[in-house]
Amino acid sequence: MIIPELSPYRLLPLLDHGLLAPLQGTLAPIVWFSQFIWCAFYMPAVDVPAKKMFVSGCWFVLATTVALLIIFAVVISFLGDATVQYLYPFDMVERYVQITGILERSSVLFMIVWLLGIFVKVASLLFILNLAVAQTGRGMRYRKTSIPVTVVFFLIVLALFPTNESLQHEGRLVLYLCSVAGNLVIPLLLVIFLLIFRKAKGKTRMQS
Repeated sequence: MIIPELSPYRLLPLLDHGLLAPLQGTLAPIVWFSQFIWCAFYMPAVDVPAKKMFVSGCWFVLATTVALLIIFAVVISFLGDATVQYLYPFDMVERYVQITGILERSSVLFMIVWLLGIFVKVASLLFILNLAVAQTGRGMRYRKTSIPVTVVFFLIVLALFPTNESLQHEGRLVLYLCSVAGNLVIPLLLVIFLLIFRKAKGKTRMQS
């Protein structure tokens, strides 16, 4: 295990480069957590009270936050300043984990979980896009549009980012902008609009 190699002093100093550096580091977590809004697209198909689903979602977000904080703390406590030198620092830490028995090849387990997570996210995104296209065209069933939407989405991504380098540089910026706009800004504006509309409608009923 790597527990003897962990040092909390590697987490220091805090705010050594000011407040701007931590704020820049929050861009990726903002994108990750903004994807929880995707669960709202499944609410019409789930026979669960909205309040119960909201409470469960809050607990799930809290558990995810705690898990990420623990992982980040462990990675930085182990690698220290060398954390920024790796594209996937958690993978480097995992290589030093030695668990005997069935989990001796823990890297395979982590890779399987990572690939399953990517599959679930891609499948959820394609479902949302397909559902949006089907609802835009009235009378269309999303089962019939699933294959065309998937093919068109794949071709668009391939045309925009033909190489891995372009995906890492330009694609990351596009991902941040689209995620923040589509998962945070637009839903918040819609909620504000609906609240104002409901309040105005209530006043109209009271006056009439």
